[in-house]
Amino acid sequence: MSGWTVIVWAVVTPDLEEALDDDLREAALALEGVTAADIHVHVVRASGFAPPEAHPWDPPVAIPSDVVASATLGRTLASAPCWQDPDRRRLLVLWGHGNRAFPVAGGYADVPTASELVAAFTDPAEGHPLEPELIGYDACRMASVETILKLADPFPEATFIGSMVPEPASGWPYVSLLRTVLAGGSTTAVAAAIVEAYAASVDVPDWCMVAVELALVGTGTYGLAGAVLDLRTMAPPPSAVDFFDAAAGSDTFDDSDLVDLGALMRRLSAKTPSTYTDAVRSRLRRATFARRASGSLAGRDGLSVRVGMPPLAPGSWPVSPTWAQYFPDL
Repeated sequence: MSGWTVIVWAVVTPDLEEALDDDLREAALALEGVTAADIHVHVVRASGFAPPEAHPWDPPVAIPSDVVASATLGRTLASAPCWQDPDRRRLLVLWGHGNRAFPVAGGYADVPTASELVAAFTDPAEGHPLEPELIGYDACRMASVETILKLADPFPEATFIGSMVPEPASGWPYVSLLRTVLAGGSTTAVAAAIVEAYAASVDVPDWCMVAVELALVGTGTYGLAGAVLDLRTMAPPPSAVDFFDAAAGSDTFDDSDLVDLGALMRRLSAKTPSTYTDAVRSRLRRATFARRASGSLAGRDGLSVRVGMPPLAPGSWPVSPTWAQYFPDL
């Protein structure tokens, strides 16, 4: 392997311009003295918002560019020689607001969803870009079970990195991240080191970044996806009150409808014992290899699940929940 290619696909809304500039400066600091043979870092601006000023970075530190309206993630990667070099390792970072956090006219300005990411690599019109070894969301609330399950089969060789909860404005620590990438090691070791670097960079109690080997998620009999499929075939808990009591005690994040999947399964098992919830718990633990790097995360397993559609309050949750409401169609 001749080195790494890191492409940051940045969906830059006006409130994030300064954060992107800070991340580029961090990248420049991390790569002082690094040659192009070691690493390429490209920052591609995928939004239509014009930057207030040009970013003064030279290759190989960063190549910011505005993408024309017809450009797509897949075609951008397929046309980048350093991404298409089979001898290089590849990290794709999806940068910006996540989980439909920033509404704009006609839609939302957020990072690609899991379905959009899969399409970028599987739709023939996208030009067949090589698949990433590492898929990272520098965006909020992307480490959901829905995202993980949708990525598992299309990217069985990749490792996923994402946050369950809102990230600080500073986002990922690019100095530590890029130095970690340059230090080498297996894909899983690099991903775990990125999680540790993030843990060391934040000063908030409720952070949760997770790294997951997608091959361990799988839709097979013993994968997390298989356990979720089994769960969807059973009746929901006999009491909606029991279900939502369990959800309310499972770390509901940022007044949202997302809760920690492992905590939800543990509380449901205590209220309404089930082999299905036990299976989800055990397979979740197998699939997640970097989690709880800080004592503030005790009890979290690192993936979230939706328990109601916002802006519903607990009193307006459906009387009779069904599992299909909380897990994606697989």
